[in-house]
Amino acid sequence: MNKSIHSLSVIAVITLGLYGCGYKTIVLDSSNEKKEILLVGDSSFTSLSGMQIDAIQKAKSICAKDDKQYQIINKRVQPQGFAVWPEVNIVFKCQ
Repeated sequence: MNKSIHSLSVIAVITLGLYGCGYKTIVLDSSNEKKEILLVGDSSFTSLSGMQIDAIQKAKSICAKDDKQYQIINKRVQPQGFAVWPEVNIVFKCQ
């Protein structure tokens, strides 16, 4: 009985911890040529590689609206650390 309660507690903590593993996406339109995408994780458990893939997919979709391809001008990746959430920042243009 005690072992099953412990197992259930561990599963509940893991589920609640992973539930909040996301990020918010901010698209900044710097100019008609340069655009900027900023993804900020909301916990230290957020996948940095997943954020990078999503940022590139967002850049592709923005440029695809005008039948253009994206070209990355600058990319900054900040890994998570003590009291620092992960960030991915991509500056790109559509050609």
